[in-house]
Amino acid sequence: MIKVICIDIDNTICRTKLNQYKKVDSYGNFMNNMGGRLNIAWHTPEYFHFLSQYKFIICFENTKRGHYIT
Repeated sequence: MIKVICIDIDNTICRTKLNQYKKVDSYGNFMNNMGGRLNIAWHTPEYFHFLSQYKFIICFENTKRGHYIT
């Protein structure tokens, strides 16, 4: 069991804590550990096939605004 709660803290801390428990694949620009960005368009069958390899996906917010919620 893993319990990491990340509210209003730097997502670097969350990623580090998660990676200490189990390797987290990161395909974006920030903290990329997969040898490069994922170059598949998000609206293609290939993208959804790629995502199907994973149990879940964690998306960190990159902007904090009082009026903006994702």
